[in-house]
Amino acid sequence: MASPKTNPLESNVVPFIPRRLAVDASVVVKWYVAEDRSREARALERFGNLLAAPDFLAVELASIAWKKARLEQIEPQHAALIAAPEALSPIELVPSGPLTAAAFACATELDHPVYDCLYLACAVHIGGMLITADDRFVRAVAGSPYTRFVRRLGSPLPV
Repeated sequence: MASPKTNPLESNVVPFIPRRLAVDASVVVKWYVAEDRSREARALERFGNLLAAPDFLAVELASIAWKKARLEQIEPQHAALIAAPEALSPIELVPSGPLTAAAFACATELDHPVYDCLYLACAVHIGGMLITADDRFVRAVAGSPYTRFVRRLGSPLPV
């Protein structure tokens, strides 16, 4: 009995596995406003990843939209669309309250604002990674025990 032939190209193919990813406002705003790394931000949603964020994301995203409209970087109507609840539809919003103690501990350890650490606490809570375009936060986490939970937008994810 002959063995089935295998395609040598198929043996090198690594199947895509959706990941649990926390995303912050620096990533989500790029879905709606053309900025550096917008293509990479949109790819996170398109490739079937399971996205989550603390419910605080709604407030932070609305604030960013307001600021961009105020600075005349986008039209007020565009800002209103970004601030609408539908803008967050592909994201599972996690209640911030239960994450606050962990975010505070992280902020204290890193000497970095609780707001950013809330997203990191969410990533740990969902058993995933935080994807951020906030280079300052990536630098703050570098070398800490939290490094394995944070990736800069556009950086390769571990297999």
